[in-house]
Amino acid sequence: YMRVIYSKTARLFEAAAQCSGILAGCTPEEEKGLQDYGRYLGTAFQLIDDLLDYNADGEQLGKNVGDDLNEGKPTLPLLHAMHHGTP
Repeated sequence: YMRVIYSKTARLFEAAAQCSGILAGCTPEEEKGLQDYGRYLGTAFQLIDDLLDYNADGEQLGKNVGDDLNEGKPTLPLLHAMHHGTP
């Protein structure tokens, strides 16, 4: 699941942050820090987005609530329920 999040969202945030460091002329250490920050921010963003798919107001969110579940996407809430829930 975390590899999927990295590939689908965190990598984009990571690249954007790294590119901003390159364009700003940052040192390699600063660039690495920005890259790490982008990865963590992208991961957090996707985790929150996955949670909102279960309990947000679709109109406020700007997308249909429950789409991930309907499409069978293995999000963190679903994986947690499958692992810890009772059948």
